[in-house]
Amino acid sequence: MPNIRSRKSLYLAAASTLILGAGWALLRDVDRYRPQFAAELSQSLQRQVELRGSLRLSLFPFGLRAENVLVREADGRGEFLNLRRIQIGVGPWAAVRGHWQVTRISADGVRLQLRRDTDGALNIDDLLQAPPTARLGWALQDVDIDDVTLLVDDLAAKQQWHVGRASLEGHREQADGPLLWSLGGEVEHPHATGTLKLKGDIHVDRRQHLLQLPNLQLAWLGQAEGARTVLELNGDVEYRRRFATLQHARIRFDAKRGPTRLQVNGELPYAAWREARLQAPQLVLRGSLARPLHTGTLQIDWRNLSAAEHGLQADSVIRFGATQDNRELQLQLRGPLLWRTSEQRFQLAHNRLEGVLRQVGQPQPSAQLLLQGDAALDWAAQSIDAHLAGLLDRGPLRLDFSLQDFGAPRLKLDADLARLDLNPFLFVSNSTTAQALETPEQANTPTRLDLSWLQGWRASGALRIGEMQLGRLNLQRVQLGLHAGDGNLLLEPLMANLYGGTLLGSAQLQFSPQPQLQIRQTLANMNISEMLQDLLGTSRLEGVGDARLDLRLEGADSQTLKRSLSGRVELAVKQGALRGINIGQAMGLAGSGREHAVQQVDPEARTAFTALQASFNLDQGVAVTDDLQLVSPLLAIRGDGRIDWPGDMLQYRLLATLESSKAKPGKKSGVDLSGVQVPLTIEGPLASPRYAADLRPLIERLAQAGKTAKK
Repeated sequence: MPNIRSRKSLYLAAASTLILGAGWALLRDVDRYRPQFAAELSQSLQRQVELRGSLRLSLFPFGLRAENVLVREADGRGEFLNLRRIQIGVGPWAAVRGHWQVTRISADGVRLQLRRDTDGALNIDDLLQAPPTARLGWALQDVDIDDVTLLVDDLAAKQQWHVGRASLEGHREQADGPLLWSLGGEVEHPHATGTLKLKGDIHVDRRQHLLQLPNLQLAWLGQAEGARTVLELNGDVEYRRRFATLQHARIRFDAKRGPTRLQVNGELPYAAWREARLQAPQLVLRGSLARPLHTGTLQIDWRNLSAAEHGLQADSVIRFGATQDNRELQLQLRGPLLWRTSEQRFQLAHNRLEGVLRQVGQPQPSAQLLLQGDAALDWAAQSIDAHLAGLLDRGPLRLDFSLQDFGAPRLKLDADLARLDLNPFLFVSNSTTAQALETPEQANTPTRLDLSWLQGWRASGALRIGEMQLGRLNLQRVQLGLHAGDGNLLLEPLMANLYGGTLLGSAQLQFSPQPQLQIRQTLANMNISEMLQDLLGTSRLEGVGDARLDLRLEGADSQTLKRSLSGRVELAVKQGALRGINIGQAMGLAGSGREHAVQQVDPEARTAFTALQASFNLDQGVAVTDDLQLVSPLLAIRGDGRIDWPGDMLQYRLLATLESSKAKPGKKSGVDLSGVQVPLTIEGPLASPRYAADLRPLIERLAQAGKTAKK
């Protein structure tokens, strides 16, 4: 028995030695078969394959190892694929039967040239065709490729880009299941750089000339036109010669540049590229656009997408909505869109822009906009240019504007408007319900100044407005220059016709938690009565006046603004009157012996004058003057006093000097009263002050004149 066992062991050792020797001889002499291996590979790929480096067979795993392998383009001239090292694993039992079945590929140092021609054909189309009968077949189970460079020459899009330092992995979880693959690398594109990751399933049917990528997942993170960008796309891809489809696509896009962020989710149910020309029934994108203090919703609906000269065209509807405090803004831009893809430029010709601004909860809009015209968006240059004309609140409007830098926008505009009511843009109500605004107390609904929507913008331009409403002020033929940036808004020059006169100067707003406003203006030949009626709700002064204003205000609500008012006002009025009192008539009471004359406001009473001058120093809403002068044919009045705007109080101490003997107390008696000084006081609420005159100096003069006459 031991002899038999010894013989078996001897036979086994001899057989093993023989096999190993044969394997060693085969491994040592495999280079002799270089032409045969190259021919088999060339026949299987239908491409010329050159094995330029070392060539060896491996037993574990069984297959072929090669270095410096070159695969040429289908025409046999250019380079298609270059591999520094590659190992091909084949099924050993199939190889014994004379048929090599490739089951595994590992490689590194790979350079692949991918080209799309102007007709949409790819330089891999021939690889999707079934080859003639060959002893080399493909049944890949595992793929592991490192250090990949993918060079893309897209002649159809006129772009060249590449993916570098990439890796490609693939495996089948089941022998007859799909090949699961993933590719990751660094992208260098004319318009973007970043990291690209692709994964999904892959299926190649060379009999049908079909490449399928079901469950394709694309993720890209990097920089695009200066914005930090994330793009994700999921869908099913199929490709046949010069015809590709994408179905059931889901899109997520997130871009941030400076303080501006755009987030979008989209759906593309179906898209097809036939000979590099796109057709898609619909693309819908929904998301948000946010900047500090400003956030809005965005919806883009493109229908009938199709290829056009130098790009794509579609029927476009873009909707934007924003809510801030108690204001709602809705915009809709509708019309044809042309996307020049190679230039990253969007053109919108004959588009229609509709806009509505309303108070939250209020059914009626505060402002309505309807414009038509042309616009262009240049993504590469980060700019928008538009030329529009139409209506704002049913008044004609022409608007040209350009915007630069989407991250930190700079706006330049030039506009002509028939009418502009600034109140809906500057003031918001503290009420949030439509019912509150419909009550009889609507006029008393608390409002506050809200300019936060202007904060952060950089802008310049010129506006010409036929009629403009600002608070209760009504201005005509307004011309203003606009400059905004660094937390400030400057209107200079600011020119307008106002209450029959003119206004010239500037206004500057500084954005802060409590807005700060500075006004420097020169007003000439204005109807003082109408202006005071609109500003204060009362008109106790008539005439044509000039004024110089240098005022500062701070706050958001009316009471805070009143209490913060400071600065200086210089006023000169001619050919006017004080309404509510007739000082001459009050002095006439001296003839009856009354020492004091007290009058409440009499709307019909007037004290006419030829000139009035005063300067006011304002602090915390209180205007103080010590140089008031009023001149009339009968009287000269000087005095001082204060107007407490927040407290709604008026206090003045005046001294009226009779300038003529024609004054009423001495008119009939012929007594000369010139030079007599009568103290006057004006006190009380701004709308209904009380007037009082101390008539004793008049009575004394009359009495003295009577004694003289008796002598």
